[in-house]
Amino acid sequence: MYCLKRNSNFGINKFKTYYVDKNIILFLFIFLIVIGKIIRYTIMKTVLVDAGIGYSWIELIANGDLYFNFVTIDNAIASENVIYIFSKLNIFGLQTYLEFEIAISVIFNIITFVFLLKMKKNIKFTNFIFICMSIIALNIFDFTLAKEPLQMIFFFICSIILLNSKLNAKNKIFLIVFVLSFSALILRIYYLIIVSFFLIIIFIYKFIISKTNINNTKKIIISLFLIFISYLTMLVACKYLSPSSYEALLYVRTRSSSATTDMLNITNSDNVLMLSIEYIIMAARMLFPIELITYGPKYWVYVIYQLFISFVIINKLLTTKKNYLSICLFVAFVLGSATFEPDFGSWVRHETVLMPVFLVAIDCIQVNSRAIARKIKC
Repeated sequence: MYCLKRNSNFGINKFKTYYVDKNIILFLFIFLIVIGKIIRYTIMKTVLVDAGIGYSWIELIANGDLYFNFVTIDNAIASENVIYIFSKLNIFGLQTYLEFEIAISVIFNIITFVFLLKMKKNIKFTNFIFICMSIIALNIFDFTLAKEPLQMIFFFICSIILLNSKLNAKNKIFLIVFVLSFSALILRIYYLIIVSFFLIIIFIYKFIISKTNINNTKKIIISLFLIFISYLTMLVACKYLSPSSYEALLYVRTRSSSATTDMLNITNSDNVLMLSIEYIIMAARMLFPIELITYGPKYWVYVIYQLFISFVIINKLLTTKKNYLSICLFVAFVLGSATFEPDFGSWVRHETVLMPVFLVAIDCIQVNSRAIARKIKC
């Protein structure tokens, strides 16, 4: 069911915003899952299914003598932690990659569906398109035997924290920092960079972006300068205090790769000033991946999907105070990812699990986190 509402943005009353009943999304949910899986097992099968990391985990899940440990920059036990967790959760004795994908897809689509039940009655048509594309993307890239399903759990928790009206901003920030830090220690150590940028972006928002006496152009320039200083400080600290961390950051951006959508620096300089600038450029490339248009039509949908997210977040960041923590978290995720994402394929796979936080940012979810928590727990 569609309804119309006048939109007075930019003082132009003649434009209208279309709204969609949330029940349409709930009705289409199964069809969107099917579309995602068809795309995954047809045009994307070679790069996503056949090359799936989960194939190498099957035997270890069944027979591996693994243990759980915290991740550091100098080891590669994150996959072992994921394998260990899946081995403990494998109560049905799943034995093949396909069986695991079916089970993971069923469980996480149910969790996503329950979360979507908390959508507001009517949502903007543009947000409707985003949600539909996100459901498809999750089933193409993420709901399989990999780290992403476990990572998404942490972002569901973050979204519940953000929605909790009984928590003040300071408590929400503390809890989100704790959740992401714990996630970093068991899954992806480089998420600690995202935690750092989360606090930095909150500072920038509170003292620069939210100030009404500064125009948007100055806000952007000052914000970019502070982000540059943040990158520079991080690189200098890593270079002298943790050389292995610095080498890891440098390797990601200067290595050779056969990936079609590889994300390498424009220059191969290891100068910290140039690297700081390169990170800002990389974040912009990730937000506006128009370079992918030249790779053919199958990338165009992703470009549209990403551009929608980027324009909405930037608009929200500059024009609203509502849900600013969720917006800051997304921006921090982009800035942190700019330091370690190897290619656009990995970026969209990792970004898509942020869907619950993004839904909070665009004000699609009703504030009633205790009910959400109860339903997910059940």
